[in-house]
Amino acid sequence: MFTLNSFGHAESAKPVSDRGRDRRKPCAFYSLSFADPCKLPLPLLAHPAAALQSANGNFALFLSLWMLFLLFLLQTLLRRDWLAASVLTLALSIFAVQSSAPGVVAPVLILYQALGVFLLIRFGLLALIVSAYVDNIFDTFPMTLQTSAWYSSLGFVGLFIVLAITVYGFRISLGSRPMIAVSAED
Repeated sequence: MFTLNSFGHAESAKPVSDRGRDRRKPCAFYSLSFADPCKLPLPLLAHPAAALQSANGNFALFLSLWMLFLLFLLQTLLRRDWLAASVLTLALSIFAVQSSAPGVVAPVLILYQALGVFLLIRFGLLALIVSAYVDNIFDTFPMTLQTSAWYSSLGFVGLFIVLAITVYGFRISLGSRPMIAVSAED
């Protein structure tokens, strides 16, 4: 059904052509993150843990440190925090727009980048690293609402990983306090 092309991606096998027409059906498996699972590398499809050991963590760390460095540089040059955050948001948004309809995509990207800059300023570097890592997980694992799709289990693995990160972060944030507080008066 699928073959491995020269780039290591899965693609549908070519059927015998009928009078010069290619009768192969287009790959119509799309996820909520708009990734095409048919172009996912086969090792990822075979081993979901490979996605976690790949460039996801490194990219999240690099992106977050890069944003911190640029914010520090802009705060040093412009001497105003709000101006540095605005310039960083616009600069990141300009570099991220790679669409044929930038008028539609640009406002969404500006809000997305502004959320990242706000996260960095308000909650710090660790929150931005975790946010970028979770974003990469959602981009890597094909998620769908159709549980009968062949790739739906991979999406559930990604959701389980994000849930595990969330529960772990919540548990660590409590410290020695119990998860459910029971009053002694009862």
